[in-house]
Amino acid sequence: MKKLLQLTAYCLLLTANCHAQTAEDYFKSGNEKYINNDDKGAIEDYNKALELRPNGYGIYFNRGDAKNSLQDYSGAIADYTKGIELNSTNPKAFLGRARAKEKNKDAIGAIEDCTKAIELKPDLADAYLLRGTLLCESGKIESGCKDLHKAEELGGKDVSGLIIWYCN
Repeated sequence: MKKLLQLTAYCLLLTANCHAQTAEDYFKSGNEKYINNDDKGAIEDYNKALELRPNGYGIYFNRGDAKNSLQDYSGAIADYTKGIELNSTNPKAFLGRARAKEKNKDAIGAIEDCTKAIELKPDLADAYLLRGTLLCESGKIESGCKDLHKAEELGGKDVSGLIIWYCN
């Protein structure tokens, strides 16, 4: 009888473990919700993933994207910063944080993050586009136009209008 109880308990534990969601499950679910414009749902899943994997830098990056979409720029900056502390080699994390800083009226910080993103990935058109726009808006037209032309060369979208506006 004792062996039967032990076997039953073991089977119940296995069944419970099979149904428990992993950090990866929550991360994937969060990504799916984010793609489908359910930013709040995505953040909830990313929060659950971080409870299970608190050093999951990719989770912080993606939660930062969702917070950016919800215009929670301070929250997005905090998430990108934590993710960058854990892994400072992702250029898109720097670009995401630059976008949040720009929206948070920190042009200097945004320019610095764009520069870091470009250092990590020299063909990141969006980083040149944002940095070029911010430089032009701050009166550094020559440097800004150089970045805007580089963004256009790299296939950046919606660059030609900015070049006409700032550089001609």
